Amino acid sequence: MIGRMPFIGLALLALGLGAPVSATLKPWQRPANLAYLQPQDEVVFHPLVRSSIPLVRATVDGREVCALVDTGSDNNAIALPLAKRLGLKKQRSLARVNTPAGPVKGYITTRARVEVAGQFRVDNAFIALPFPDIDCGRGLKVEVIFGLPTLKTMSIYIDNPNARIAFAPSGRFTPEARRHLKIDWTDNKIDGVLEGKPVRMTLDTGQNEALQVNDKAFARYFAGKKSAPHLPIRTSGGTITKTRKVEGVRLTVGGTDPLFVRAVRYPDTGWETPVVLGYAIFNNNPVIFDAGKEAIYVF
Repeated sequence: MIGRMPFIGLALLALGLGAPVSATLKPWQRPANLAYLQPQDEVVFHPLVRSSIPLVRATVDGREVCALVDTGSDNNAIALPLAKRLGLKKQRSLARVNTPAGPVKGYITTRARVEVAGQFRVDNAFIALPFPDIDCGRGLKVEVIFGLPTLKTMSIYIDNPNARIAFAPSGRFTPEARRHLKIDWTDNKIDGVLEGKPVRMTLDTGQNEALQVNDKAFARYFAGKKSAPHLPIRTSGGTITKTRKVEGVRLTVGGTDPLFVRAVRYPDTGWETPVVLGYAIFNNNPVIFDAGKEAIYVF
């Protein structure tokens, strides 16, 4: 776990892509136009960029980019400079897109084709936003975010020890032949026990801390525990400077033995839950994320 890495989590709340749809649908419930490229009778892996968050190399209209697999984003997003280089037109301006550091301006683009070689292709409008500077090597920066509209129907097999990833339709990957832990994952929420108290957490693979806890909930869970200053957190909306951390907090997820992890306090920015579970919980193990089956399998 690298404290200097960014907390992406765009939290693109209540914003639609493409044609008008029912206001009762959440953004991630609106389908993306997906095509799977790998054979259905075998698992084909794609290299995973070495990082504490799940990064892959992709192409946008033939240009190589780095993309983040981000359950913390309610929409697919593209970096503003890339949208301009590609000549993507503005369908609708967005005066307020919520991020953990505050709102930013953006716009909904015309359709772009993003492809992870040998895995899948998504052909959709994106939200163009400022991105934090995240190096992926080979001169690439993170310029695309695959959010829940893309991920919600997928089975995603991330083999962290061997730095590889595979994408397929929901239900394609199952861990039946291997010993594993199953974690219930419903509406991008996970239930657990934090410091002896029940907790519901939003899953955000775009942040590499184990836990982010907002101001209002911090005292409730960690009363009497010593906190210390934490490194600033870079986000799409700017840098969160006034952060604190508590080491060795007790967390139980999915019936596991207790985990002792670091929790970082952040401002209350309108997340659906006061506690956010980050990718640090999973990044040392092979794991399958399957939102369609409402389950996470950890080996």
